[in-house]
Amino acid sequence: MNKYELYNLVFNDGEEFTDFYFNKRRNKVISFEKIVDGSTIAIVNIVNLNLKCNNIIYKTALITGLCTAPEKRKLGIMQDLLNEVLEKLKADNYQLVILSPANDNYYKKYGFTTLVTGNYKKIKYCNDNIYTIKNATKMDINLLINLYDNVTSNHLNYQFIDKNIILDLIDEYLLEDTHIQIVYKDTIPVGWFIVENNKIDICVLSDNKILNHIKNIDNYKYFEYNKNGEKELFQIKYLDNSVKPVTLNSTFVLNKY
Repeated sequence: MNKYELYNLVFNDGEEFTDFYFNKRRNKVISFEKIVDGSTIAIVNIVNLNLKCNNIIYKTALITGLCTAPEKRKLGIMQDLLNEVLEKLKADNYQLVILSPANDNYYKKYGFTTLVTGNYKKIKYCNDNIYTIKNATKMDINLLINLYDNVTSNHLNYQFIDKNIILDLIDEYLLEDTHIQIVYKDTIPVGWFIVENNKIDICVLSDNKILNHIKNIDNYKYFEYNKNGEKELFQIKYLDNSVKPVTLNSTFVLNKY
């Protein structure tokens, strides 16, 4: 079994998405594999994702797509591989590592701490026509980046993005038959979001309550920052001791994988 087959076995994303994830993204996935007798039994993937904190851009890795062959689980294989990857990243001068945990507690034994926490809430449409939406295309890349910059200007720390990240998002979500939605107040664009499975997967708005004024997404869920929230959306590990720890919920991160 190769890494593509293992990834698709575990996540069941289909061959088309798996091919895009590993081979066609502009912001490339870097894979670390545990191979035994010519077969991949575990993978840790990373993506370069740089965080800008206090006007300094830190070399950051996003850990994504961790998986172990079902018959090889609970043998310490992933633990060993992940520790090796973290040591490799440190040796390669990465300063920060972040991830979006499926299990809030699992990664804390590796030194990860909470970065973003909150709760999922339901959108309740206000029955007005203040905001409208339209599908974004690749012609809207500069607008999407400008809107992102406007929103993140209110955050002390945030992910630094470029055109390739936006292009990857457009192509990725098209595979899932969804789009980036640009939000307008009258004729003025104010932000954007992406829907997946009746949930706002990514939201770039100055105030998430704007979602309550968009008819098309009534009863969908969105993530609301809350320091006492039940869900940890992102966790962080510091590989460079000179980096000052960031305050809880002060960081805006776009990519989860």
